[in-house]
Amino acid sequence: MSDIEHTNYKLSKLAEMNLEGIINKETYEEKYHATTKRLEELKEEANSLDGTHEQEKLLKDKLKSFRKAFDNNELLEVFDREVFENSIDKVIIGKTDESGKVNPYSVTFVFKAGMELEEDVSVKKTKGIHGNNKDVVYSYYADDTCGNLLTLDQNKNLTW
Repeated sequence: MSDIEHTNYKLSKLAEMNLEGIINKETYEEKYHATTKRLEELKEEANSLDGTHEQEKLLKDKLKSFRKAFDNNELLEVFDREVFENSIDKVIIGKTDESGKVNPYSVTFVFKAGMELEEDVSVKKTKGIHGNNKDVVYSYYADDTCGNLLTLDQNKNLTW
């Protein structure tokens, strides 16, 4: 018997005791209000747990869909922050290879399950970063003509 069923049972017994004259009106009202208050608390708790369960199920479905797209190497059309935050532990920008050469264009996604996925963002994507051929977009533009370096000083002010 659940807590809600048990509390409903207590209410029916309380009403029965009142009708049979076993308890007086004051005692009945006091116990009735306390029991109905407890019943409302239990119902709110159950509704909250149902809502949490639904949210967990939705997230699980989203993660399953992400996993399927990831396994099939499919392009994700929409960024889902909730899936990202629940599946990615950290993102590492840049790396140093075995010979000591620094590659600042390496992006490594470390999943919470321990798996790592590394991408080199300095290369041209075959279909562009937007998945179409007509407007091929490079993920890295090699011609740096600016020559200026924007830095952040100790007071967190941008300086040239």
